[in-house]
Amino acid sequence: MIIAIVGGRGDGFTRVLRGLRCVLEEAGHDVGVLAMPQSTGGVGRKRPDSYSWDADVVIATTDRCSACDVALILSKHGSCVNAPEAVFDSDNPTFSGFEPPERWVPVPCRRVASEARAPVVPGLVLLGALCALKDLCSPDDIEKGLVEAEGPVGAVSARAALAGWEYVRGRI
Repeated sequence: MIIAIVGGRGDGFTRVLRGLRCVLEEAGHDVGVLAMPQSTGGVGRKRPDSYSWDADVVIATTDRCSACDVALILSKHGSCVNAPEAVFDSDNPTFSGFEPPERWVPVPCRRVASEARAPVVPGLVLLGALCALKDLCSPDDIEKGLVEAEGPVGAVSARAALAGWEYVRGRI
């Protein structure tokens, strides 16, 4: 399975990439990463390890894959992706007036997080939503994976991701 992450500068891409990778590994997936280096030419935090694609789940940026199975779309500021399925933040103003394809799931991230009394971090809400949509992991995997990725603050981040997970689980 190829998961594309779509977004622009300041959308929280790096945090989502690192968190999703740790969550999926916690769930027992062999995870590969094909991520774009930073615009400066350095790899910074974007590339957790060397590129790898010989895995059962590959997380990629849209410039590194021409097709994907599912997309996590942080904003329309990223490149368009031809994804058969996707989760996206319907509260993001870049999606105003957007008519999503049939199998794309709009997630009102601000409302979902607020109702769950979780941090309003759309990328984390979408991380949980994606995991629920594709049945990639359990809620425990989300909690443990985000603590692995972020240290003690990961427990707080997990609340946002779990809110997204529960939102999508209640709709599929």
